[in-house]
Amino acid sequence: MKLVNKIRQYHKWMMLFLGTQFVIWSVTGTYMVVIDLNYIHGNNLIKEHQPNIDSEDVKFTLTDILALYPGATDIELATLAGQTVYHVINGKQQLLLSALTGERLAPFGEKRATEISNYYYSGTSAVKEINLITQNPPYGLNKKFLPAYRIDYDAFSSPSIYISAESGKLVRYRHNFWRIFDWMFRFHLADYNNREHDNWLLFWLTLFSIGACLLGLGLSYFTVLRKAKEA
Repeated sequence: MKLVNKIRQYHKWMMLFLGTQFVIWSVTGTYMVVIDLNYIHGNNLIKEHQPNIDSEDVKFTLTDILALYPGATDIELATLAGQTVYHVINGKQQLLLSALTGERLAPFGEKRATEISNYYYSGTSAVKEINLITQNPPYGLNKKFLPAYRIDYDAFSSPSIYISAESGKLVRYRHNFWRIFDWMFRFHLADYNNREHDNWLLFWLTLFSIGACLLGLGLSYFTVLRKAKEA
């Protein structure tokens, strides 16, 4: 009986210590399972556009581009908000050129950023705010995409669309359900220390949880054994 009492005591204190994290695991896990992942990713925010390139809109040739930018390593012909353009990688530069004239179309201002964002946005809500981000990007936007415009819409779940100020490309789109999911994911992994790669807290929580489960199994065994003897 002394062993059983010891096990019961250790199990009680371990569960008191782990109880809060168990609740967090349950709540966050439920959220991540119940909410559709495609919705979380915000795929419903974006229109699917099929490229429709008219040869009449392509007067500036690849030869012309290479004459101006001999160091170009990647050239892509595309459409951008109804305009035929070239996306050119020239060293560390990302260039946006008119396919008609070869004119540089970026960097551009807020008006053009809004036009491009509205081109991709599937909703009809008005733009609430627009900001040019040049440093310290919010979580979810890689700094390699900077500078970028963040266009916030006045709609349910506060959708945001990020447009590269150099290439005009749609680089990210986010909304509140994704932001909540991100926090839920962090809490589920017990990541309370700014996304450290070595999460020792999670390691110890997992170790103690396994220990608590084993003690619980031991208690169950002794309880069943005792009842069997009493019978």
